[in-house]
Amino acid sequence: MSSSGAATVRLAQSVAAHRVATTLRRAAVTSLIAFHGWLVWRSVIQERFLDPGVAARWLVAAVVLLGFAALRRQGLPLFRGRRALVLWLLVVLLHAHAALSADAIPLAVPEAVRALSHLAVDVALIGVVLMAVLARRRAAHARRPAVGRVPVWFGGLPAGRFAQPSSPRPPPFA
Repeated sequence: MSSSGAATVRLAQSVAAHRVATTLRRAAVTSLIAFHGWLVWRSVIQERFLDPGVAARWLVAAVVLLGFAALRRQGLPLFRGRRALVLWLLVVLLHAHAALSADAIPLAVPEAVRALSHLAVDVALIGVVLMAVLARRRAAHARRPAVGRVPVWFGGLPAGRFAQPSSPRPPPFA
C-alpha cells in the first residue's frame, strides 16, 4: 500500500473514531440530563421541591451548571484547572449531601454503593485494556521510520524537534 493510501486509511479511522466518541459523549450527556430531569419531576410530584434542603440543592446545582457554561464559553477545560476542580468538588458535595440526607430513599444508598462498586470494577478493567492497546499502538508507531517528515526552517536552522542539539545560540540583542 502506498503512503498516501495508508494516510487515507488512518484518516478514515480517526474520523470514524471521532464520530463514535462524539455519539457516546452525546448519549452520556443526554442520559444524565434525562435522569436529573426525572429527579426534578419526582420531587415536584412528591411535593418536596419547595422543601428548603431540596430547593437549596437544586439552586446550587443551577449555579454549578452556570459555572460549567461560563468555563466552556471562556474556552477553559471542564476537567482540568482550579476552576473546574472547584465546580467538580461542588458536584461531589451536592451528590453526597443528597444521598445522605434524611429525605433520600432509605434503600438508595446501599444500592447505589453496590452499583457503583460494580461499575468501578468494570470501568477499571476497560481502562486497563484501553491503556494496554494504546501502549501497543504507540510502541508500534514509534518503531516506524519517519518517512516524509520535513523540518521547517527558520533563519537557516531547523525549527522545533528537528533542531540540532549542538546548534549555536543566537547572538544577544545589542
